[in-house]
Amino acid sequence: GLHRQLGFCTIRLGLYDTTKDFYMKNTPLNEGLPLRFAAGISTAVAAVCIAQPTEVVKIRMQAAKSGTVRYSGTLAAYYKIAVTEGTKGLWSGLGPNINRLSISKI
Repeated sequence: GLHRQLGFCTIRLGLYDTTKDFYMKNTPLNEGLPLRFAAGISTAVAAVCIAQPTEVVKIRMQAAKSGTVRYSGTLAAYYKIAVTEGTKGLWSGLGPNINRLSISKI
């Protein structure tokens, strides 16, 4: 869970001001809700696209039935998902996660 939160927060916080500045210089958006909305959505999309595998691993490890060990650790989870589902499996749920973060982090 910690590596997931670090990934998302670092990307979002690191890109937000730069993205806002980019939109202010290159679009008609000024300070206010539309600018924050555009910057929030853009940084959420970037964060999810980069850090989605951490979300998938976190959910899969949390969803294990009580008393069973599905993965021996985080790296084993990444490996097993990639081997059994392909790298596409690490990005499953990308669309819903983008929608959720885009709206909730404005």
